[in-house]
Amino acid sequence: MKSVANTTITFGKVVAPVKLFSAASTTTDPKPKYCGPEGQEVSQVYRLKDDPDTIIGPRSECSKIFNGRLVDEAEIKAAEAASLIEEINGEEVNLKETMLIQRFVPLSKVPFNRATSAYYLGADPKRGGLEELALIHKALAKKKAAGVAKFVVRGRQKEFVIYAQGNALYAVALSFASDWNEPNEDVTLHSKITVDKALVDMATKLIDADLDKDGEILDDLTDTLIERKVALLNAGEPIEVNETKAPSAGESLADALAASLESKVNA
Repeated sequence: MKSVANTTITFGKVVAPVKLFSAASTTTDPKPKYCGPEGQEVSQVYRLKDDPDTIIGPRSECSKIFNGRLVDEAEIKAAEAASLIEEINGEEVNLKETMLIQRFVPLSKVPFNRATSAYYLGADPKRGGLEELALIHKALAKKKAAGVAKFVVRGRQKEFVIYAQGNALYAVALSFASDWNEPNEDVTLHSKITVDKALVDMATKLIDADLDKDGEILDDLTDTLIERKVALLNAGEPIEVNETKAPSAGESLADALAASLESKVNA
């Protein structure tokens, strides 16, 4: 597993060098590339919208419009460098170089529904700090707390929560509050619907029939879609997509639940 960034965690006056490792891997996902009709290589070009015959160079050579004005690459880089610096607790901090834990929250209060990506925080033996990292891990685990910090990874500033689980230290990126949409009436419409208690009881029995109290099923989840895609692409055969039939809308909730429970009993 290759690290995606090197940084340090600042925990009060305790500083621990760490490496970030992506907790999710997509290396098994085949990504077909565009090619000519006989497999020739192709390249991407940019054309002027109002003058398609005029071809512009690579994307890096294009200008950008920011707040209605053109900006060149040098100005963009200067702005990006300045944006990495924030003043925290009266000190200037380069958010690309350190994960400075600004505050702590109970782990139960972390809004994991806003999570966008997850990383492992591993020791960097070449730079030391193994004991400091162990201290941070044990303290967070004992208090069942998460540290809140900002950090720049892959060119984007993100808000992270750092917490301990088992033998690993995790850093989970969250979308910023300003980027988060609160649920509207369409999203919460179902909460206003009254459901018969007997139906709810039947539904809970269906959950109990498949309840994995230890959550072990999460350890064995596989992406069957990728597995099928790999097999089809490797076979080199035409790929056909069959339409799936939607479940019958005419079936009552009671009948659907009863049939579901019967299938569990007879399984």
